[in-house]
Amino acid sequence: MFIKERNFSMKLNLGHIKIPFIDDATSDELFRDGRIFGLIAENIVSGFFNLDKVYGCEDHDLENGSFKYEVKCLTKQGLKTCPSYMVGKGRKYDKEEHQKYLESKDGMFIVDITSFPVLTIYYVKDMDKLLFASKSYKGAKELLNELTDEIS
Repeated sequence: MFIKERNFSMKLNLGHIKIPFIDDATSDELFRDGRIFGLIAENIVSGFFNLDKVYGCEDHDLENGSFKYEVKCLTKQGLKTCPSYMVGKGRKYDKEEHQKYLESKDGMFIVDITSFPVLTIYYVKDMDKLLFASKSYKGAKELLNELTDEIS
């Protein structure tokens, strides 16, 4: 099913994920946090698009032969497309390094987790469009909707 020739978006409804001793509303809210859902998103995208998950690699999350892909989460705080080592207190954003990071990828999957358990998965192959340190939720959503066509 994976289409790497063009940008696209699609919706995926996971349903409520049951966690013992945690009600559905709390569980859904927890999964809307990118720090919690990021690794899960990588595995969902890997399985759904039949891509190989790369463990312990700081360069990329998924691959298909020589093609390298990154997975990021869009949260209510927005979207950061730079490497994680540039995000957080005391860390420094470097635009030149960010550009090299993006150029080394063949595409990026961006998973909008703000409406969990319904996810919107965006695939962007035009990596030059993602060269920004951070965008608000609204700004990121507008850009992604502009760059992608919805598929079903």
